Amino acid sequence: MSNETPPAGQNEALFDLAQSWLRSGHKVAIAIVKRTWGSAPRQRGAIMVIRDDGLFEGSVSGGCVEGEVIAAAQDMLSIAIDEHQARPR
Repeated sequence: MSNETPPAGQNEALFDLAQSWLRSGHKVAIAIVKRTWGSAPRQRGAIMVIRDDGLFEGSVSGGCVEGEVIAAAQDMLSIAIDEHQARPR
């Protein structure tokens, strides 16, 4: 299991981007690598920010795994958006 983490500035820039997207009215999901083993393509602590329209920055894996993370994030965001719209005001 790798204990290395990405440089702090790299993740800070992605969190800043997520905040910018939120301020502009988008919903945002954040995926974080919690643990790795073997020859993992990303280190523990790597993040990806995913916007409700599918735009994303950062990386948590590679290939089909990363695609699955993006799809799961978009599913979660669409549920959150649907629930928010369904609430009485």
